[in-house]
Amino acid sequence: VHAFRSENIPLAKRYFDRTAKYKGGMPLAAKTREGGEQVNRRLSDGEALLFHGTNPSSSVSILKTGFALNHAGKSTGTMFGYGVYLAECCSKSDEYAKDDSGGNFPGLRALLVCRSLVGNPYIVHKAGDHIKEAKEAGMDCVCGDRETVVNTYREFVFFDESQVFPEYAVIYKRQYDRTNVPENMKRTTTGTTGRNWQGKLEKGWAN
Repeated sequence: VHAFRSENIPLAKRYFDRTAKYKGGMPLAAKTREGGEQVNRRLSDGEALLFHGTNPSSSVSILKTGFALNHAGKSTGTMFGYGVYLAECCSKSDEYAKDDSGGNFPGLRALLVCRSLVGNPYIVHKAGDHIKEAKEAGMDCVCGDRETVVNTYREFVFFDESQVFPEYAVIYKRQYDRTNVPENMKRTTTGTTGRNWQGKLEKGWAN
């Protein structure tokens, strides 16, 4: 629906000053590195484009100010420790994207596309606060690799805000493919108003 690009020069400078200190190499390549040359040709060793789901108003605010660790986990929790959570699959970040209820973009959600210094990540497979371990080992971030364990996703947790530059905010409407909805899940409703409504499910329904 909409897309915004960050023009925050001080924020970009902070990020590039941090990447200049990286020793180089790419021990782990995020899946987004497999994208086309048009997207990735600006990236250096250790960098990746990663996603962060939120509501549209917050996404615009983050473009202006960057991420703040003191806000980390307030609405979604901290499965692998206290930090900025990004994902290489937009479908994972979409799980955290929220309706901008009461904001400037009602009915819409947002994904931030972030230029990120993944560097040499501290890879873990179980939930827990792994930030201290990663810092003591001299790693650049934590990679929560649930893909290997339960075939879901990998998430990257950054404990240094300067390693993440929110470059784009993509505002979108979540739309489901009706042809993939089982017949027994379809319901006809009447008299609903607004974006939020309630329905009664039959006994035995779950998830």
